Amino acid sequence: GATCLGLVANTVGDNVVDQVMQFVQENVMKTDWRSREAGTMAFGSILEGPSTTKLVPIVNSAIPFLMEFLVNSHAMVKDTTARTLGRMFEFMQGVEESIINSSNLNSIFERLLVAMKDTPNVAEKICWAIQNLATGFEDAGATSPISPFFQNICQALLVAAEREDAADTRLRASAYEALNEVVRCSTDDTLPLVHQLVSMMLQKLASTFSMQVTSADAREKQAELQGLLCGVLQVS
Repeated sequence: GATCLGLVANTVGDNVVDQVMQFVQENVMKTDWRSREAGTMAFGSILEGPSTTKLVPIVNSAIPFLMEFLVNSHAMVKDTTARTLGRMFEFMQGVEESIINSSNLNSIFERLLVAMKDTPNVAEKICWAIQNLATGFEDAGATSPISPFFQNICQALLVAAEREDAADTRLRASAYEALNEVVRCSTDDTLPLVHQLVSMMLQKLASTFSMQVTSADAREKQAELQGLLCGVLQVS
């Protein structure tokens, strides 16, 4: 259903928004988690296709309930909310400052970083959301709205990458991919932090050569980690 709705949104654009938002508003207010997930999924499905002019005020009104669902809800609702946020940051690029500002930026990152400690599938989608959010501020200049959060974001991504359950899922790769983008889009005021990160990555890379490699699977994981670390060094 979500896939079909997304295709409809791509086809008819703005004309789909009002009808879908009626469904969204009715369902996200219900206490049943299935209704909340359906409403959140429907909202995330119409973010590609309609114009940003139509979507910006709606996204602004949706951010508070998305932030609430992200940390205080059923596991399935958290997962769908994280996916919806990723799509929101992906398709609203170019108008970030219309939806992300000094009044909500702190709470947005606070909730994102808390959600990154959730289950691997939720954490993976949060990494993707942060990656898309960073891309939106790629040409910010000497500073960026996300500069004050740069250190905390990098630390959270590194912690996520080193979780015990990260190596057996996509979480480790997603965390490093997000870190790459955050570093690539960094601005002049975060250069000292980037320099610190480079030193840390070099130390981590050096330590991988002394890893105990006793099987083909272990060798593959070693090579994957070395590639991810080199990726961060490359964009730095």
